[in-house]
Amino acid sequence: MCGRHDDRPARCARLRAVCLRWRAWFKRSRRKGQEDTDDESGDDDFAWYEDREFDSFFFPMTMFRNCEDGSDASSSASGADDSSFSRRSYPGHKHCWDDAEWSDIKVRGASYLADSVKVPSQSPMLDLVFADLFRSPSSFVGYTASDRGVVPAIRAQGDHRSLLVLNFRVPSVQLVVAWAVPKIADWESRPEGRLFKRFYDQMDATERNARLKLLPTVVDGPWMVKSAVGSRPVIIGKQCPTTYTKVDGGLEVLIDCETAAMGKRLSKLLTGGECVVGLHAILEGHAEDELPERILGSVCVFNGSLDKVRSW
Repeated sequence: MCGRHDDRPARCARLRAVCLRWRAWFKRSRRKGQEDTDDESGDDDFAWYEDREFDSFFFPMTMFRNCEDGSDASSSASGADDSSFSRRSYPGHKHCWDDAEWSDIKVRGASYLADSVKVPSQSPMLDLVFADLFRSPSSFVGYTASDRGVVPAIRAQGDHRSLLVLNFRVPSVQLVVAWAVPKIADWESRPEGRLFKRFYDQMDATERNARLKLLPTVVDGPWMVKSAVGSRPVIIGKQCPTTYTKVDGGLEVLIDCETAAMGKRLSKLLTGGECVVGLHAILEGHAEDELPERILGSVCVFNGSLDKVRSW
């Protein structure tokens, strides 16, 4: 055992060398044919990642830390982290959610149809109200229609603002995020406001599916994961079966990613315990009077852990 323990630094160095070679190859292959031409070229980023010859989770960062400090790879320093999935309350809080950093997110600019130029987004249009992460039962849970969901509690507290709820079903779990329209919205008469009103009240499912984009970002995590996820939006309706339900002043979007290529990856990002993940919802502008785009709503999931996810 002593000899094996003494050999750990050498094995760790070899692993690092392998990863550095992968990194160089990965960056070269990533640059080929990936010029930033349009959102459409990035819609299949998750599928592209699925087809790579390696799995970014094969070399988790904990492997290197454990090699160097000699600790058991299965040990976890969770400390006093709260097991409930609540809003972040202190630095270092894990398995929680909060507002996401949005200042680096770029969206289609006012002249995008002519010059394909993207510009930094303004602040999210909607206020983040709530997020929930739970183990999925056999059937897809419609959150707004359930008495056990948060919407009845929000209404009971006197908050009757219009809600947008995104409900993601990925392997093993569901992530639900709720945003509310601000009482004073400075964007109502602007292009992004008019587009949102049409999306919320008037569009059919087909048009909504062509508009709603999700931009996942890895704020903190293994560099392979950051590189693979990238920074391009995914048009959800093209990747996953998506349905829309209006209940009690809220529009719920049920996104079934369980069998989609992106579902497995999103599940690992949300519950693997290694990553801080930002999710940004955007409505795609197709005409001049729908531009510039603006982030609709954002959320950040901090080190979500499957071991801490509650059952529905």
